[in-house]
Amino acid sequence: MITAEGKEVNSTADKQERLQLVATMKAKLRRHEKQKIKRKYFCYMILGAVGLAVSASTYTYFHNKFFN
Repeated sequence: MITAEGKEVNSTADKQERLQLVATMKAKLRRHEKQKIKRKYFCYMILGAVGLAVSASTYTYFHNKFFN
């Protein structure tokens, strides 16, 4: 088998090294995907809190304006 650099790979040590590299890259990608999902839901949580605060203050404002 020939790698991207043009070297021929036949030894089991080279194959093992490549398998280890692939496993490492997959683990990094999985970790990155998890971080992206966490970041997305953290942003959703912040937006929800802001929306809740705005709706509560709007409710309070109009309630005090019309019912007092």
